[in-house]
Amino acid sequence: MSVAGLLVLINVFFVLRRIRMAGAIPLLGMLITVTVWTVTYALELSSATFEWQYFWLRMEYFGIPYVSPFFLIFALEYTQQTKAVDRKWLHAVWIVPLTATVLAWTNQAHGLIWSQVGQTSYGTFTVLHLQHGFFFWVMAAYSYLMLLSGSLVLLRRVIKSWSTFKFQPLVMIGGVLVTWAGNLLYLSGSSPIPELDWTPMSVILSGIIYTIGLLRFG
Repeated sequence: MSVAGLLVLINVFFVLRRIRMAGAIPLLGMLITVTVWTVTYALELSSATFEWQYFWLRMEYFGIPYVSPFFLIFALEYTQQTKAVDRKWLHAVWIVPLTATVLAWTNQAHGLIWSQVGQTSYGTFTVLHLQHGFFFWVMAAYSYLMLLSGSLVLLRRVIKSWSTFKFQPLVMIGGVLVTWAGNLLYLSGSSPIPELDWTPMSVILSGIIYTIGLLRFG
């Protein structure tokens, strides 16, 4: 996770150097929220007590819910389609993420994000064992909707630009597939360690891929 965080910071540096390029600002937002997610998740995994692990788990919600809206806005700006979307709608995409953050920090009163929080051990490695509540699945479905919408926007660009750009469409599709694969691995419980969330790593790799698309292929 420490290496992943370093990769994100390097990626942020390259994006800042091209901040005026289409899609660079939401891409930067995505990388920053992923950095928050990755660093706090690393601190959760390295914490020795339940109290600190639970604290860092809630801190992750200053990053987790915001990644997919930034991804959608990145896709719209990158493909120059923001003018076709009502500005009020773009503001509304933040309602669910903000609600998720508030609910995460007040979870003990309602259990809407986690209905149960405990610990489980794998040898000397202790991780949180979570039973997700109703609003977690609302947030997950919303995130998938944002990812699907952004993916369709990029796919449309791929189809329209295939005859002109040879490598750029492959780069964009690669980033989309990595994002989907990492999150599905965690939510489906298919990971060798079911409680270990691979999503931050997959989004980091996606961000690196998108940065390559912006800086190398235009």
